[in-house]
Amino acid sequence: MSKLSSFNLRIFGAIVSLIVSTLAVLLLARSTFINELEARTWDWRMRLPNVLPDPDPRISLVLLDQESLEYGIKHFGVYWPWPRQMYEAVINFLSQSEARAVAFDILFTEHTSENLEDDKSFVDSVGGELPVVLASSLNKGDNLESTDDFDQFISAQKFRSADSLTRSLIDVFPWPEYSSVTLPFKELLAKTKYFGNVSANPDTDGVFRYTIPVAYLKDQPVLSLPFALGSASQIKNIIKWKEVVTSTGNLVIKYTDPSKKYKTFHISDLIQSY
Repeated sequence: MSKLSSFNLRIFGAIVSLIVSTLAVLLLARSTFINELEARTWDWRMRLPNVLPDPDPRISLVLLDQESLEYGIKHFGVYWPWPRQMYEAVINFLSQSEARAVAFDILFTEHTSENLEDDKSFVDSVGGELPVVLASSLNKGDNLESTDDFDQFISAQKFRSADSLTRSLIDVFPWPEYSSVTLPFKELLAKTKYFGNVSANPDTDGVFRYTIPVAYLKDQPVLSLPFALGSASQIKNIIKWKEVVTSTGNLVIKYTDPSKKYKTFHISDLIQSY
């Protein structure tokens, strides 16, 4: 082969490589653009009338917001993170108000450093008559929990996997599988009967619009936190999942229609009333 032919082949190979690389970049950019466009139009579509079901009046949200934090500082001299007795007061108030169940979207992974007695009273309230759902976070990495804690969590999921809501979901979509879980501290774990998964991934623009209703851990289904609350309440048809789960198996969590918001209370209001 002549030197000229060899040179031409190298030039041709470089051009082909450049074209392939350019196409790959363009396809990636197009995919990102389409995903972001879908996310933006989704926000717009959620503003349209009758896109989402009306909020169930039996469900209320208790917000731990800035107003509540300022209340804690002013009236109790407590700063964030709050002592666990504040949450105990919420559980006791809701129990006396004949609530059917309560869920905490907080990961109680550690003891409070100052008052273990405060932890004990909170643990006792979680194990009381009112069903309390605590947050757990499913992960893809290695399991960091002790074997006993992990087995106890799995055992609880086996017991709960027989309820009707879980059974209605597990065969609908190929739900993702996880290998580890972040759990409450040991004493709290021992008293917790209900867990809900709170792990979720944002869209490419950083906004959380969806989560998954169910995921698997060691072949056991784990409900998301709101679905676990519905299951714990034992109220028939409290979760109409077909209205809020998309055709791809995503649970809608981001929408902007102000008329579709649940009744809300400040957590400080409940503490004052207790």
